[in-house]
Amino acid sequence: MKLEWVPPPGWPPPPHPGWSPPPGWQPDAAWPAPPSNWQYWQPVAVARASARTRTFSVVSAAGALLAIIGAFGSWITLSAPLIHESSSGFQAGHDGPFVLGFALVALGIAVPRLAGVRLPLWSDILGIVAGGVLVAICAADTADVHQRMDNLRTIFPVVSGGVGSGLKLALVGSIVALAGAAGALNVRRRVASASFVAPHGSGSA
Repeated sequence: MKLEWVPPPGWPPPPHPGWSPPPGWQPDAAWPAPPSNWQYWQPVAVARASARTRTFSVVSAAGALLAIIGAFGSWITLSAPLIHESSSGFQAGHDGPFVLGFALVALGIAVPRLAGVRLPLWSDILGIVAGGVLVAICAADTADVHQRMDNLRTIFPVVSGGVGSGLKLALVGSIVALAGAAGALNVRRRVASASFVAPHGSGSA
């Protein structure tokens, strides 16, 4: 089985694909300590998968952070002569608390993967569930805002407004978080038959 040397999280990438530490090579003392169970030598397919998983984890974490920020932003805006009002995801019966909760779940799964922690399969599934629920909540609240504004305008035609920037941001973040979680699960499925081998000392060849 062909193996490839994989640096721990926080170490610089190899100079080129297929690089391996020369005899006597030692990591820079300024680099962070590797996880206690880090596997320096991994099957090529698994090594490539590890890099892709970290990429998808960045995507998922970024989406979750956007959703969290959006939950505290404006979800509905209302304007009329001499009046301009807005409410956040935590006001007027919106679902900001649920968005915050599920986004934290998605973030809590993505961050350990970024640190090189190998999580069980159920965590990837949970990440997809959290992302899917986030999308559903934000989409439902978006439709609800449109419905509220349509009903209000039938009574007060001078009223304008609509979906606030916070809800838009939360919806976009939810979609991004779901895409990242789905990508990570897809990578796991493609290398499900690969297995790690024991680490070689401090990482030198």
